[in-house]
Amino acid sequence: MNETGMPTDATSPTRPRSSLIHLAEILFRWRKFILIFTACTILFAIVISFAVSPVYQAETVIYPQADPATMLMGGESSSQLQSLLGFPGAGTGSELLQAVLNSRNLTKSVLEVLGKIPRDPDNALERREVEEAIDEQLQRIDINVLQTGAVRIRFSAPDAGTAARTANLYVSHADSLLRLIGRSHAGSIRQFLEQRMDETQEELHAAQDRLLEFQTKNNAVNLDAQTEATMRVLSELQTETLKLEAEIDMKRRFYADDAMEIRALEAHRNALRERITKLTGPADSKDSMESSEVGGTPMVIDPAGSTGILLNTQSIPGLSARFARLLLDAEVQKEVLVFLNGKVEQAKLDEARSVPTIQVIDRAMPPSWKIKPRRKLIVFAGVVLGFLGACILAVLLQSSSDSLSQEDRSVLSSIRRQLPFGGKNPTRS
Repeated sequence: MNETGMPTDATSPTRPRSSLIHLAEILFRWRKFILIFTACTILFAIVISFAVSPVYQAETVIYPQADPATMLMGGESSSQLQSLLGFPGAGTGSELLQAVLNSRNLTKSVLEVLGKIPRDPDNALERREVEEAIDEQLQRIDINVLQTGAVRIRFSAPDAGTAARTANLYVSHADSLLRLIGRSHAGSIRQFLEQRMDETQEELHAAQDRLLEFQTKNNAVNLDAQTEATMRVLSELQTETLKLEAEIDMKRRFYADDAMEIRALEAHRNALRERITKLTGPADSKDSMESSEVGGTPMVIDPAGSTGILLNTQSIPGLSARFARLLLDAEVQKEVLVFLNGKVEQAKLDEARSVPTIQVIDRAMPPSWKIKPRRKLIVFAGVVLGFLGACILAVLLQSSSDSLSQEDRSVLSSIRRQLPFGGKNPTRS
């Protein structure tokens, strides 16, 4: 009850204000302790900030020279190179370059140059240490593809010079790796094409021998204009079909059988085979090429080109048909041989050339400032934590003192309940 006879409200503003005043009195009473404790905390924070090993971060920005796969492999898509590297899913040149930079083989070569791991581990212990060193190195590097398509490399190390040198080593080794893969790929293609060219050369010689033998036995055989036109179209179709088969066999060395590139080539090849079947199959076959008869002779109308009305080879007379087929085989093998020869020369050029695959936009330089430790932040945290800790200890010490009166204990208990550390249920009044 107050002096007017009204009950005193426990939630009136008089109580919190007196509690704050009493708290201020306690803090003033323990001011020396608070100052000493805060100073010790600041000193400890300063020691920690200087004791922690510094970390410097060097940064370099690079850009792929067009698409690495296109540049190294004479127009192949980047999915082919990513298949060679074992990085499925990297579509663009920048993403492919990012995958190469994150590879363990590249990191291993960089560590070998820096002398941090042996080039040829002798035992299981050394091999395990090499793997651990690679894992630690990969944690220090950060590689991101920017919106512009450039690739940013950040590497952290205790020394500024080491950070810059390592970042630049990653760039140079990635360029060397991409060039090596390109040359190796071109060499493999060259060997495959040379083998196919040798086989085609043998088939051409055999076809020419058969044609010469036929002409020797039967003298010269003349073909009419319509038969020549038919043989010319067949020659073009069969030549294109054999070229596509060579392309398919070449791509199967690096692609899966169900790859989109192979399926597209096979669809084109099958379409050409259907057109060939219309010219060489039974005369009554009907499909996209319409059949007709002119003067009793079966004809085939080719709607896909400007060839007009062609003869079905089944309707060509005996000697002329034999001569036409032999001549067709020789012409087709000759065209395929020319095609393969051009491919071999291109593969030799791709194997011999050494074109940079990476353009360096910003070369890594030794950083002037370290990223860790942040001494100002550590000291500021020491000031705040030290002062708050000292205040809390002062209140706790004062509350446990035996010299306090019952009224002071009641006020301090109210203060403790309002603090986040005081009481089991801080929300209670």
